[in-house]
Amino acid sequence: MTQYMGVAKAAKLLGVSRDTLQQLIRRGDLETFEGQVDLETLKKRFPSLALDDSSIVERMQIIRDSAYGKRVQETLSPSKEDLQSQIRRLKVELAVARVKQTSYRDMFVDLLDKLGEIQQNGESSQQLLVDELNAWILDRIKAAESYLALSDDDPSD
Repeated sequence: MTQYMGVAKAAKLLGVSRDTLQQLIRRGDLETFEGQVDLETLKKRFPSLALDDSSIVERMQIIRDSAYGKRVQETLSPSKEDLQSQIRRLKVELAVARVKQTSYRDMFVDLLDKLGEIQQNGESSQQLLVDELNAWILDRIKAAESYLALSDDDPSD
């Protein structure tokens, strides 16, 4: 596997100026790839260079890997401030949902009261309609309760 090193780092290891390496690159005596020099090419061009593969290359790889890991962690892990902001937003959403739930419950109670009045005072056709509506509402309530019971037992929540 080809190992690359930045021009500045290579110049430092060689004990020469970066400009010296840049001149070699411009003359075509030293090949680069995206601003990086091939370590094998450096070894051939500068045999006196003590590039101990097991130390420098390994060290470079460790530095690269840890830098990459840090970037991934910074990208994927939200900051404390971001988490606090999300918690505040979720608390507001929960409060709004609770207000809506109370409003819907009150509306549902009013509907049931109105249906009860129609059931007692209405004509027979209205009473049949109310019976059907009551049966439908009860079915919907049972379905919702069984769904909620299942979602409460769901370990993925």
